Amino acid sequence: GTPYFRMVERGTIKPLTSKRLLQEMHQIIDKTEFNLNPVLFRANHVSNARPIGGMLPQDKLQILSTLAEWVGETPEGIYPEPPSQM
Repeated sequence: GTPYFRMVERGTIKPLTSKRLLQEMHQIIDKTEFNLNPVLFRANHVSNARPIGGMLPQDKLQILSTLAEWVGETPEGIYPEPPSQM
């Protein structure tokens, strides 16, 4: 019953594929500067298919490497399963 769900039902937006979600996370981490203060990064919510985290900027290269590996392993056209609870 959320606005997002209704927009998907009407076809005004299309959910991102699993591969595209990983690509976007990679792009965000890659393009963001973490020069002023360290950042605790976590993507371990129930809605994330693969949990990942670390301290930025220290773990940036490892996080990017892991995300790139996952992108390569993820087939096109697959959508994440909706979480059973949130």
